[in-house]
Amino acid sequence: MGPESLFMSLPTDLKLKILESLPGVDIVKLGGLCSELRYLCSDLDLWKRKFGEDFGKVVKSDSDINWKEKYAESWVGRERRVKQLAYLEEKLKSLKDWKRLVMDVFSNSN
Repeated sequence: MGPESLFMSLPTDLKLKILESLPGVDIVKLGGLCSELRYLCSDLDLWKRKFGEDFGKVVKSDSDINWKEKYAESWVGRERRVKQLAYLEEKLKSLKDWKRLVMDVFSNSN
């Protein structure tokens, strides 16, 4: 019996506990492996907990919220902000390099 068979033979509540310990991105990937994992990885309580862990406070509200979708939207937004920050840091570095070059030129001209 392989490790995946052993995992699938565990009780559902234990499988969910294991899934809780994984990053959200990995949970999404696991959900594509088989129908049982797709079902487990779509558990809205799991996604509500993951949202709280990764993005902060979860406001108690209607049960109408699809926490998996909310997690995905927040994750995409965070990734976009990280890329924008990296871009801005690179531009700032370029400006600092340019400033250093200008200062060198002016200091050498005297």
